[in-house]
Amino acid sequence: MFYSTFPIREQALRWDWDFELKAVYTIGVLNLVFDEDAGSEDYYHYEIKLMNVVHKEVFFDKLNLVYLEMPKFS
Repeated sequence: MFYSTFPIREQALRWDWDFELKAVYTIGVLNLVFDEDAGSEDYYHYEIKLMNVVHKEVFFDKLNLVYLEMPKFS
């Protein structure tokens, strides 16, 4: 999450920023398997976005996190 914010920050113009951000995708190649899906060999790709829990909708669609669990590949 920390490193994915740098491309967003770099889009800010110093004096005249219009807040029109381009989407940022962070791809994490993991050498581990998440505990929640350890038994499922078919589920290896996670696409994460910031969500408002109360309204159950995407809060900020410009920040996308993609995780791949490499131990599930043969």
